[in-house]
Amino acid sequence: MVSEAGMAACALLTRLVRDQPERFVLARAAYWARDVPVAERTGQWVAVLEGVLRSRAFTAQESWESGQVLGDLVGTAHPEGRLRTGMDRLGVIIRSALAHVLDDRLKDEYGGLQAELVNELSTITLADPPHAIVVTLMRAVLDLALAEARLGVPVVQRLRGVHGKLSAAEHRARLVAVHLTESWPHDSQRAEAAAQWWQAAVDAARDVGGGTWPNADLADFIALLEAHCPHELRTQM
Repeated sequence: MVSEAGMAACALLTRLVRDQPERFVLARAAYWARDVPVAERTGQWVAVLEGVLRSRAFTAQESWESGQVLGDLVGTAHPEGRLRTGMDRLGVIIRSALAHVLDDRLKDEYGGLQAELVNELSTITLADPPHAIVVTLMRAVLDLALAEARLGVPVVQRLRGVHGKLSAAEHRARLVAVHLTESWPHDSQRAEAAAQWWQAAVDAARDVGGGTWPNADLADFIALLEAHCPHELRTQM
C-alpha cells in the first residue's frame, strides 16, 4: 500500500528508513522511489534515498540496487537533459546529497582504501556497479557533474558539492581532476567556460598526487594539461 501511495507516503517512509533500516524496508523504499513520477519528486524524495544509501548493510548486500538508486538520483537532477533553474533547486539538492553520502563513506578507512584501489573511475558505470559502494558513489558524483557540464553549468557550481562536502583532500582532488578531464570536450568549446575550466585545472594540478597509489585517471589529467595548457599558465602549476 505504501508503494502505491506516491509522495503521500514520503513522511512515513522517511521515518521507516531511519527507525527500521532492515534490508527489506530499504528495498521497498527504493522500489517506491522509482515508481514516483519524476515531476512529483521533491527534496523529501531525495532524503528517503539518502537514508537508503547511508545504510552500510544494505549497500554492501545490494550493490546493484544501490547503483539503481544512484542512477535514479542522477537522472532526476536534470531529467531528460533539461536544466533545473530558478526556484527548482532539486538538482542542487541531489548534488549536495550525493557528495554528503560520499564523504561519509570516505571517512571510513576501508572506504578510502577501496576508492584508491580503483585505477580508472571512467571504467565504472551505475548500470553495472562494483561491489564497493564508495566507488559507485564517486561515479554518481562524476556522472551528475558531467551532465551539468553538458548543460552549461559553470564548473565552480557543478563542483560545489565536492569542494564543500568532501573532507578527504586526496579524494576531493582526484574527483575534481577526473571531472575536468571528462568535461574538457564540452568546456573547451566555449571561451568563458574554457577560462573557468583552466582556473579550476590550475588549482587541481597543485592538489593531485596526495594519495597512496598513483591512478591512471590522474595520469590522464596531467597528460591533458601537458597537451593543451597555455604557455602563460604553466608557471602557475
